[in-house]
Amino acid sequence: EKKRKLYRQQQEGLRAPRTMTGTLSLCSGSGWWWSRRHFELESGRLSWWRTKEAREQEPASLELKLADAKTRWVLGSTVGVDFELLCERGPGAELGVDRVRLRAENDISAQHWVQALHE
Repeated sequence: EKKRKLYRQQQEGLRAPRTMTGTLSLCSGSGWWWSRRHFELESGRLSWWRTKEAREQEPASLELKLADAKTRWVLGSTVGVDFELLCERGPGAELGVDRVRLRAENDISAQHWVQALHE
């Protein structure tokens, strides 16, 4: 119980009160290629679709809840237009994706996404 309380107190991780949408490139699991995707950051969730049009027609390809009782996503390295999200797991968390590597279209876009993920 003490560990859970401490972990809840540390859940300041990534929170996103505002909505942000745009195009980012997502690195493949193997790291060999980058795929352009439409992203949305809203209410502490980062979701993405293959295209902007797909957002209206189908559920997200993947959705990350940036912080909950068992996991939280934090910014890892940020270099130029590239940044990554790393998953920190608390007690009892299920295994899953541990890292998401993203690439913005330019420096300003990267700065906006990183700032929004910190809010």
